[in-house]
Amino acid sequence: MTDEGTHLGPLAPVGSGWGFGNATRPGSHWVELRPDGLCHHQPDDEDLLIPWHRIMTYMTGIGIDWNGFGRWSSHQTLPVTLRPKAVHRPGGWLVMTVRHPYEDVRLRFDRHPRQYGLVDAARLEELLGQLSERDRLSLLGDPDWLGRVVTRLTAGDPRPSYRVLCKEVTEAIEAADAAR
Repeated sequence: MTDEGTHLGPLAPVGSGWGFGNATRPGSHWVELRPDGLCHHQPDDEDLLIPWHRIMTYMTGIGIDWNGFGRWSSHQTLPVTLRPKAVHRPGGWLVMTVRHPYEDVRLRFDRHPRQYGLVDAARLEELLGQLSERDRLSLLGDPDWLGRVVTRLTAGDPRPSYRVLCKEVTEAIEAADAAR
């Protein structure tokens, strides 16, 4: 795993795994990344498990909607869609289309007390995009692999160009794959 201080925007260590959102606050919404899929924890309802194989990766992938600021699709250009105020909102949703049956799904997560950096949000979106495009989203459920990727990305250039950011994510994925 990785140390508790390592995070990438709303993606942070939770126990022996990883999750989106503030899992430590009682009554919060958050999404756990498990080997079998995404588990949405909701205070007023049963947990919802979405297996990795149900998530449609072609043309949609997983995106993040920052409380009404719109989805940053893994197939869009981040510098155009990245809005500075978006990362200071109270939370957001992981958005995706799933199959069997086909439906759009929004998994809400509540924000941590810390601020999310714009570069971290962009790196996270690029990571989701590259994994979606390669049909490898299930790697998010491997806590050791994801820990290696996040550790490498958080040590990257603090003000990268979009090209450099994409290259950093590709290299982090390749390095984590080599260490498996």
